Amino acid sequence: MHAVPVHDPLGRLIEGRFGVLADGATAEASGLARLNAEERNPLIASSYGTGELLFAAARLGVRRIIVGLGGSATNDAGTGLLQSLGVRLLDANGDELGRGGAALVDVSVIDITTMDPAIGNVSIIAACDVTNPLTGPTGASAVFGPQKGAGADDVATLDAALAHFARLIESRFGVDVSDVPGAGAAGGIDAVFSIAPGASSLNDLLADAAANVTRTTEQIVRVIQMK
Repeated sequence: MHAVPVHDPLGRLIEGRFGVLADGATAEASGLARLNAEERNPLIASSYGTGELLFAAARLGVRRIIVGLGGSATNDAGTGLLQSLGVRLLDANGDELGRGGAALVDVSVIDITTMDPAIGNVSIIAACDVTNPLTGPTGASAVFGPQKGAGADDVATLDAALAHFARLIESRFGVDVSDVPGAGAAGGIDAVFSIAPGASSLNDLLADAAANVTRTTEQIVRVIQMK
């Protein structure tokens, strides 16, 4: 078991852990268990720490990482994860996007040219056991937002922010992630991986990655091979 300093969903430094078996790793950092009930706030919670764990594993030479999607405190569609890997998310003024689900309504630019090359030779397996889409009445915000501390108004705000981000992804990369089964897992983190299957411009998003999707009746597993 490896322990590294990472950020929890509210940006506080904690000890994150991941285990290494052969050439693989599993990681945890952004879960509900990291927060007290009164601290839960998906408007500001970020998946940044999960990306930090992925990066730490990659720097150890791990070539396959299994990310279990579920029980997260976040609703940011994996944008915190991307930011921690060096991807720049900018608003209309060219300023860096803040962290958390509510901030997504302001994102205008996704710049992957600054992504850290250390992640370049890693296969990421994203595993989840739900088929919820990213947005809508059965999406990440509506179904899982309340357990993360979101009230009715918060759910509407978060769903609108995710919908905006999905439209930006479709405009930028030509892929509609809004209703992909499983894209709503872990606060929408799986939306980042859902871009992979069949996306002709995937190399623009994740360092010229090639993707394969394997589905079973109990889980969805997405494998992204990053060159």
